[in-house]
Amino acid sequence: MKKEANGTPYKNILPIIQSSGTGKSRLAHEVAKFFVTIPMNIRPAGDFTAYPYPDREARRVMHAAKRKNTHGLLLAFWTEVFRITAEYIAEFSSGTVFTDETELAVAWRRYLEENDRAIRRQLYARAKQSALRVVENLNRELESVHPTRTIWDEHRRAQEIRERLKANASEDGPRRLAAAIRSRLAHDFKNPDVVILIYIDEVSDVSTMELGDRLKTTVYDALLDSFTDLGPSEPIFLLTMTTDPFVVRRTGSPIRHQKAYTQLPFDVPLSGPLFTPGTVTVGDVAEPTFMAKFGRPLFATRLLAAQTHDLQAVILETVSFALVKLVCCIFPYRFIDEDGASEKMIWAILSTRLHLEFDLARAASRSLTESLVCSHMRLIYDMPTHNEFIDSGTSSEPLLVEAAAWAMNTKSIKWLVDLAQFVQDGRLHTGPRGELAARTLLTFAYDRAGTLHSGPEEERTSYSRAVPVVVFLRALFADRWHDTVLESAPAGAPPLQDAFADAFVRFTHFFPHDGDGTLDVNDGLAAMVRGCALLINPRRDFADIAVPIVMGDAPLDTDVMSYMFIQLKTGYEPSCAPAADDMDEMFDGLAHKHPIIHLVMQLEADHGRAAMTKTSDSSDGEGPNEEKPGPGHACYKLAAYGCSPAVYKVIDEENKEHYASLLSTDPIVSQHARQDAMGIAHVQRMKAAWDRIPACYDWAADPVLQGAESVEHPVEGVFVA
Repeated sequence: MKKEANGTPYKNILPIIQSSGTGKSRLAHEVAKFFVTIPMNIRPAGDFTAYPYPDREARRVMHAAKRKNTHGLLLAFWTEVFRITAEYIAEFSSGTVFTDETELAVAWRRYLEENDRAIRRQLYARAKQSALRVVENLNRELESVHPTRTIWDEHRRAQEIRERLKANASEDGPRRLAAAIRSRLAHDFKNPDVVILIYIDEVSDVSTMELGDRLKTTVYDALLDSFTDLGPSEPIFLLTMTTDPFVVRRTGSPIRHQKAYTQLPFDVPLSGPLFTPGTVTVGDVAEPTFMAKFGRPLFATRLLAAQTHDLQAVILETVSFALVKLVCCIFPYRFIDEDGASEKMIWAILSTRLHLEFDLARAASRSLTESLVCSHMRLIYDMPTHNEFIDSGTSSEPLLVEAAAWAMNTKSIKWLVDLAQFVQDGRLHTGPRGELAARTLLTFAYDRAGTLHSGPEEERTSYSRAVPVVVFLRALFADRWHDTVLESAPAGAPPLQDAFADAFVRFTHFFPHDGDGTLDVNDGLAAMVRGCALLINPRRDFADIAVPIVMGDAPLDTDVMSYMFIQLKTGYEPSCAPAADDMDEMFDGLAHKHPIIHLVMQLEADHGRAAMTKTSDSSDGEGPNEEKPGPGHACYKLAAYGCSPAVYKVIDEENKEHYASLLSTDPIVSQHARQDAMGIAHVQRMKAAWDRIPACYDWAADPVLQGAESVEHPVEGVFVA
């Protein structure tokens, strides 16, 4: 724990910061098996929504310290905690001599948990009373000598109280406790660097209690300072735990402690591998009890405990509990149904499913991501040493995504309206080729396909269940294109609806595939198990999104996997389907030659070029820059042009303008305060970006650059490429 101390004054303090349910408290509880530990939880009193429960008396000390004699009271409290703990260490399990500090630590941890934590409550109640009494006695003594007349007199007195307590703090506190521990051991310490461990859970609240000085010092700052007053060279170590990443930044300087620790368990195999190929079907992986295995340990451990004790109510409410955690609301369904969802709740739900990319150049986005970590299950990946922002995101957690899907399919919230507004606010990256709009279209189509597959009279039990490929395509495209799509066929292959008659897709969210460029059916199998589509590494020029397809209902393995590749375009450009080498690499060593689908989505027409013409009459089905796929792999090539109700079934007249907002790639224009034609034209004349319009090229006598050449209306529809 001290290997990263680097000799700083605060070398024995380590903050652990991560989202809820990642095992912070459990980590500290397990570490307590190796060191004599003083545990403390200062969550607000009355908040019993999480475990462990708060230590009320300890929290009351923090509130008392906010008002007066902050550092002195906290230092006195620390000293008394150590002194009283030394008494308990000397008395408990009387007569027992422990082999080493580990054996003693385990026995001490058990002792603090006995009788509903009675000793732990007594410890903090006694320490609080003693600390208040010590500070009050010192205050009276100094008042009799130097009466206070001004606020400066009060500051000087507070400093003198602190200095007096500091003189004997180490002797009365950690050294006394260390001696008590040593007296219970048969041998001296194996690890003399850390003899005593203290951890404080839920410190975010005290980090907002400002003391009113010009430096905006908080009770949390004073807590760390007073701990260091005990003697930085003493063999004690302090862990602070919180979900709020801003705690570190509020301190004003990262030297107040070691670099924050964020690396906590994820995808924990509690009882063997989470998934073994050939053991489960596409239906099995959509069960909440299976999905709970993935992600943070909260859901898996909770479910395991419920199954062990046959708590059926807990098992049945697994998804509801995930939604409670995601939206940070005890009654989430009522809250959402009543159209009372907060903006942060909406952000949390949308980012869980759509893999939103925030513009961290904006202070509002940085603050938002920290808030989502603090209360809405967003994960911290790193807290850079520059301390200016955090690297965070929504990882693949199928159970959380299922909960988000339930929320998104309530009718009271206009999710698309909110998403479009977020884009217009400038806090999101939409992607240069309409990536955000494409993910949104595909997500709503998948949810609609699930409803169609379940049947209108059947209650929807899960949004993570696989849906047939044919049903998904019907839900995605407008009715007029169904025959074109489903009857399409490469030379010598059956129609698409026959080739994929027993095939299924299953993707409730999106996840980046940032490997070395390798993409094969193993990746597709992993994505199918977790229920996600892959956002492809740019090295793959034939696709931006890969949707895994499972052929049939056989147990999931690589030999039943295929893909729907989706390529995004901004203008009419030749498509680039998978080449023979790509197919050989993807299906290497497999006997089955499953068909694939390659879909080009050009969501925004390119008005700067002549409009494309329908290419479905092409006899060989090959574009100008395409190679034929590998032998035996039929490639069903489709091209969808436009972003309107004429193309996509999930778009209607009411929401098509919101999809247009998601396609905005010029933040300067889209966020300009004056959105009238004249105001936009003036911005464009300032040449922030050049486009083939008169406002950008009025200085050049070139009709082509000015966009004066006749341009046909762009073709909209779905065609066989």
